[in-house]
Amino acid sequence: MKESILIALEVYFIGFVISILIAALIKGMQAVLRRVARGKEMIDEGK
Repeated sequence: MKESILIALEVYFIGFVISILIAALIKGMQAVLRRVARGKEMIDEGK
């Protein structure tokens, strides 16, 4: 019984860590996309 609880906790913890990593990746991608969009606006204004 104790082993199954430990395995469940481990799976839950790994899932939690993976979800945080995915959220961080999404935030990072949003920041990069905003920078790219800003860069394109500046290039368009310069024309």
